[in-house]
Amino acid sequence: MVDSRCETFGSAASSTISAARRRAALSKLAAEQGQRAAAAKVELARQEAETQAERARREAERARQEAETQAERAR
Repeated sequence: MVDSRCETFGSAASSTISAARRRAALSKLAAEQGQRAAAAKVELARQEAETQAERARREAERARQEAETQAERAR
């Protein structure tokens, strides 16, 4: 009877440990996925900022050229 209880306890403990390991592994995977998603968002934001900066540079260059053209016409 004692052996049976020990086996039951051991089996339950083993099952609990296995479940805890599975939960830990899933938590780790979820954390890694979250980190990858965050890194992707940062990269996307960086690319968008770069695109906007390039657009602003082109617009500034166009405005400069337009101002030069108008200045030439005014002479």
